[in-house]
Amino acid sequence: MLASWLVSTATSRPQPSAPPAPGTSAARPSSRDVAIDSLARDADHETTRLRERLAEAPMPRRSGRNPFRFRGAPMPRERREVAPPTEAAEPSVTTAVAAAPALPYRLIGIAEHAGVSGAVERQAILSGSGELLIVGADQSVGTRFLVVAVGADAVELFDATTNQPVRLTLR
Repeated sequence: MLASWLVSTATSRPQPSAPPAPGTSAARPSSRDVAIDSLARDADHETTRLRERLAEAPMPRRSGRNPFRFRGAPMPRERREVAPPTEAAEPSVTTAVAAAPALPYRLIGIAEHAGVSGAVERQAILSGSGELLIVGADQSVGTRFLVVAVGADAVELFDATTNQPVRLTLR
């Protein structure tokens, strides 16, 4: 500390200029002081303009979104009440046909690569039943389905339980 105190007193500091004596004319300011004053006035003017423009600008609306939460507040759902049937309806043909069971697989992608002969070979990427499958034409998918064809955006399967073709498309 002693050394820094000694060094600080030994360095030269700019001495403040003495105010002009009363009755004498003030010294003319230097060009550097004039330039600094001009810059200060310009900065004050621009600051004022900016404050005026910001006062006129619309305020951003507050979003209910919280970027730190993965889910927002649950959306209220409309309740639809179904009126009970007034007359006993006869079963129609459409209700007599059993609905097809839901498909356990989804098409999530198509993979293409050039074969040995230069022809493009496609494979379907299926997801479902807790597994990820990459299958090509004439391969089985589980015990129920057989891949018939793989297109650019769809795959056609043959369902062995219903003996019907099933088409899965990319979403």
